[in-house]
Amino acid sequence: MKDYKGVLITGASSGIGEAMAIQYARTHGDKVFLALTGRNVIRLQNVRDTCVSYGAKVEIGIFDVCETETLQKFVLRMVNDYDVDVIVANAGVSEATLKRTTYEESWKDLFDVNVTGAMNTVTPAIPIFKKRGRGQLVVTASLASFYLYTAYGASKAAVKRAFEALRVELEPHGIEVNCICPGLVDTRMADAIMDGAVKQTTLASLVPTVTSYVLTTSAQASEIIIDGLERDVECICFPRHQYYLVALMSSLPERLQKLSWSLFGVNEKFE
Repeated sequence: MKDYKGVLITGASSGIGEAMAIQYARTHGDKVFLALTGRNVIRLQNVRDTCVSYGAKVEIGIFDVCETETLQKFVLRMVNDYDVDVIVANAGVSEATLKRTTYEESWKDLFDVNVTGAMNTVTPAIPIFKKRGRGQLVVTASLASFYLYTAYGASKAAVKRAFEALRVELEPHGIEVNCICPGLVDTRMADAIMDGAVKQTTLASLVPTVTSYVLTTSAQASEIIIDGLERDVECICFPRHQYYLVALMSSLPERLQKLSWSLFGVNEKFE
């Protein structure tokens, strides 16, 4: 188990970010400092209180990762004042949660949060981590980065590729860089997807039957992720059966790819 001094997690008010914060607190107790950010005050305060109950020291920041100046000031303060050495750029959105009606709105908002927001979360810490000769930068991408899903898939593919490049660039400086590529995890985002796009697909009648098989719980996801981060796994993809399915479908000829993805409703529909 790594000796974490401080962990910063964006998007920590629910889902994977919340589960990771609680697991770090539960396993490290008063030996770890947690810096947690999110947009929902009540939910984030509840996460903080749970982490504190395990003995962790916690500071929260209520803001959107698109608020670049606020975000970067918070990151620098946490890294300098509390010796944060792990940064998890976890905040993210999908078409289902944004509910935008045009391609222009969807592309802009998804890239602002999923790509620019993620990069602005980690870049302020890089010079400091280089001087220290240690640190870990993590991004939550998605298995959607592997397949034909326009704005969301493209945004996750872009940030995944950026962090893969950072891993090569920063490895000589003792900095670990990792990507998390989850499939459907039982979160508010997954709820929106399952209630919307998925239920409108060819497989709609199967959704109630397969939901328990398809969804990974947030607690399970955090265990898989933190285990992978402690072992410095470059790309943490899960659940394995979804990853293998996505990899297989992505290797098919174009016509078969289009047919297979259409069954899962990955194409976006705008007026």
